[in-house]
Amino acid sequence: MKLEPHFGHLPSGTEIILALPADQISQEQLVRIGFSLPTGVGQSVLPSCELGPVSRRNAEGDHIVHRDRRMEEAFRTSEWHWTEWHGRDRVEKSEIVDVPYKRYPRTFVPPPSVELSLQELIPGIAAVTAGPFVYSQDDNEQRSLLRHSVNLMLEACGTCQVHGARDGQMLMSQIRRLNWVVLPPGPYPWPKLKKHVAHVLDSMTPGCRALAERRLESITKYQPDFEAFGHAGFSGYIVFGFEAKNIFVLESMRRDNATYVFGHDWERLSKLTKAGILAGNLHKDRIIHRANWFGRIETLLS
Repeated sequence: MKLEPHFGHLPSGTEIILALPADQISQEQLVRIGFSLPTGVGQSVLPSCELGPVSRRNAEGDHIVHRDRRMEEAFRTSEWHWTEWHGRDRVEKSEIVDVPYKRYPRTFVPPPSVELSLQELIPGIAAVTAGPFVYSQDDNEQRSLLRHSVNLMLEACGTCQVHGARDGQMLMSQIRRLNWVVLPPGPYPWPKLKKHVAHVLDSMTPGCRALAERRLESITKYQPDFEAFGHAGFSGYIVFGFEAKNIFVLESMRRDNATYVFGHDWERLSKLTKAGILAGNLHKDRIIHRANWFGRIETLLS
C-alpha cells in the first residue's frame, strides 16, 4: 500500500491514530482479534496470529532469505527413536538430537508488535485503535511502521479511519493488556497443565508436539509457583514463575525457537509489549531449542 494517496495531504511530522468505531465491527470479530468479553474501553491486545499473514508477522516477526549467498549449515532438533534387543526383550529407546541441514542464510526481522486497543473517539463512542504514529515523508522506519499498521487494521477490521492524535477527539484511557492469562494458584503437574495447552499442541505436527511436550514437562517437574498462558498474539508462550529463586521462564512452544529467562518480577513482564520483552535486553539468559536445552534447564532450575 502506498501512503501518499491517503496521507500525502498531511504535513510531515503529523501525529495520527488509526481507528474504527466499535459499532462497525461485530463482537465475534473483536473476540477473534483477541479482545475479551465483555469488551470495554481500555482493553489492549496483540492481535491473534490467526487473522492472517500481517498479524503473524506482527507477532512473530519474519525472515529475509538471502538466496544470493552460499548455503549454510543449520540444525533442526528432533526426537530419534530406535529399538534395541536385550536378549529376548525388545526395548524402545529415544534421544533428542540435532539434525544438520543446509539452507540459505537468513536475517531475522523482529516483530513490530503493534497492539490494538479499545478507546473513545469522543465521549460515548468506542473505537478499535492503533497508534499514535508519526506520518513522515522521509523517515523510512516511521513510514514502514505506519504502512504495516494500516495493513494490520485492514486485516483485523476490514477498514480504518485516520484521526489526528492532538485534535482533542481521542480520549485515551488507562490501558489494560489482555495478553496473558494467569492460572489460579495451585500445583499444575504436567498431566493437568497439558489440558490448558491442548489447543496449541493439537495444531502442531507430531514431531514438534512431542518435543514441545517434553520441554514443558521438564519445566513443570520443578514445581513452579505460577503459570501464565499467552493470549491472542502471545499464543504458544507460557511463563513459569519460580518466585523464591527469582527466576521467570518464558517458554515458546514453537519449533526452533528459544526459552527466555528473566530475573525481574512477573507484573513488570506482563505489562510489556512482545517487542519490549524479546528485544529489550531484559533477559538473563536465552536457551535455544537444541539438544542441550534439557541439560541447561536442569542446571538452571535444580
